[in-house]
Parts: sequence; structure tokens; C-alpha cells
Amino acid sequence: MTSSATQRYRDIFRATLWVFFVNALLATLKIVSGLMFHSLGILGDGLDSLGDVLATGVLLIAAHWLQKPPDKDHPWGHDRADTLASKFINFFMFFMGTQLLIKAVESLLNQKDNVPPSPLGIVVLSINIVIKVLLAFYQRRTGKNENSLMLTTNAENMANDVMISFSVMVGVGLSFFLQNSAIDAAMAGIVGIWIIAHSIHGFNKTNLELMDGLKQPELYQKVFDAVESVEGAYNPHRVRIRRFADRYLIDLDVEMEGKMRLEEAHRLGCSIESAIKKALPQVYDIMLHLEPRNNSEEGERYGLSRREI
Repeated sequence: MTSSATQRYRDIFRATLWVFFVNALLATLKIVSGLMFHSLGILGDGLDSLGDVLATGVLLIAAHWLQKPPDKDHPWGHDRADTLASKFINFFMFFMGTQLLIKAVESLLNQKDNVPPSPLGIVVLSINIVIKVLLAFYQRRTGKNENSLMLTTNAENMANDVMISFSVMVGVGLSFFLQNSAIDAAMAGIVGIWIIAHSIHGFNKTNLELMDGLKQPELYQKVFDAVESVEGAYNPHRVRIRRFADRYLIDLDVEMEGKMRLEEAHRLGCSIESAIKKALPQVYDIMLHLEPRNNSEEGERYGLSRREI
């Protein structure tokens, strides 16, 4: 593992460890407060944070896998653990949101014990909001610096937690003021729906990477420009770019003069790879196929050319 990869692992692990302990503290505080202050909304917010704690445990495991070097079973390395962790987080949050929504509906249908929540819950939620804002900012910054999908996913989840806590706080206040617990239960239902919708969005986002999709046409433009800047390299085509954790895998075909000697072709290929890596520093590997100019092969179905971008 290179020094930069080691530092990336340490930064991701440190950020994830901070989130784990802070979320554990907040989850405990809100669950206990929800039970003490008779608030389904605060309890639901606490369950959401409990889900964050369990999800962060998954991130810690994924961060550990990220440091492992390639082996015979994983010759590309273990960087996709980042993406798989993000998918698990979203799957788990969908389950938690569904459970919260069910409990909220049950509470709305059964209003026999109409006990409004205590206003002390507002204090608990205010403390939670301040801490969550700071934690989300920290994770977002680290995620962007390290180009980590799992950290940015978790940062988005925490930003949503802030909105959830604020909504719950409004519900608690209105329930206490109007002496009606139905408002608190309704707000808990809205929180459940929000969690479900966000988890579905995040789940679909990870699908793009696992299916080797890429919605960044500017990266293809950089590859074409880099290849065409090399003397003797012509018509880059069948270009395929895949995201691999924080880096990219690139496959492409490039034409050259047909009578070029093997040593010259090898030097040309090295020049092409160097130009691409200069234009895209986050390249993990390049698979380059050199072929004679004006070559035509039947059955070439995969990859993009400049006119298709």
C-alpha cells in the first residue's frame, strides 16, 4: 500500500470512528429521552441515530478492508468495500424508516393514551442538532478530500438527520402546546417517509458505480484530449471509464502507424498513458489496445468515441 493510500485509510477510519462514538451517545440520549418524555418523534429520531451507529460499524469494517492490498482472490484490491458499505447503509436505513412509519401509524390509530410529550425534549433535540451539524460538516469535508463515497453518503445522511431532528422538535413543541400527542406521532410518520425516500435515492446512487456507469462526460473529454496531444496517436475510441472507489479504471483503443516497430509502439503506449494520468491524476489503471490506422473490426460494441459524448 502506498503512503497516500495509507493516509487515505487513516483519514477515513478516523472520521468514521468519531461518527461512531458521537452517534452512539446521541442515540442513547434520544431513545432514553423519547421514553421519559413520552415522545414517539424523539424515540424515532433516536432509532434513526441507532441505525447510524450500526451503519457506522459497517463503515469501520469497510475502512479496515480498504487498507488490504490486492490478493489472488481480489486482484483489483478491496476498494469497492466503500461502495458496498454505502449500499448496506441505505438498505438498513430503509428498514428503520419503514419500522418508524409503522409505529407512527399505529400511534395515530390508537389515541386512547393521549399523553403529550414533555418540553424538555426540545432541549435534547437542540443539543443533538448542533452536534449533528458539526459532525456532518466534518464528514462531508473528509469525504470530499478523500473522494470517499461512504463518507459523503454518511454526511448526507447526517444532514438529513438535522432536518429530521428539527421537524421532530417542531412536532414536540406543537404537541405540548396543543396537548395532543397525535401531532408528535404524525411528525414521526413524516420522518419515517423521509428516511425511506432518502435511502432509496442513496441505494440507486450506488447502483451506478456497481454497474460501471459514469455520469461525468467531462472525464471522457479529458481522455480524448490527452490522447490526441500525443504525437503519433490517432482516433481514440471504445473508451470506457469506470469508477473504482476514489479512482478510475480506463479501457480504450488508439490507432497508430501500422508499420511502427514494437519498441516504438510500446513507447507510444507509455506516452499515451502518461498523458492520460496527467489529465486525470486519479487513474488506478489503464488498459490500452493499440491498432493500425484506419483499422476496422466487426463486432466492436462497447465504449465511446468523441462524437458520442
